[in-house]
Amino acid sequence: MGTEKDTRTNYFNIFNDKKPIVVRRCSLEDLEGVIEVNEKELPEDYPYFFYKSILDNYPESFQVACNNNGKIVGY
Repeated sequence: MGTEKDTRTNYFNIFNDKKPIVVRRCSLEDLEGVIEVNEKELPEDYPYFFYKSILDNYPESFQVACNNNGKIVGY
């Protein structure tokens, strides 16, 4: 089973600008950004309810990394 997805990592570019990254607890409003990061950087895609169940069951452990504009760049 193959994937046509380009999975080259782009995360080095987000750290080159030397601006702070904030790590904080994920919220329900963050899930679309988490999915966007996952689909861009990883070969496997999970449905919304997968992330929602993690948030519901492990809210203290589900963290997101945001750039200085508030955009989610990791989780």
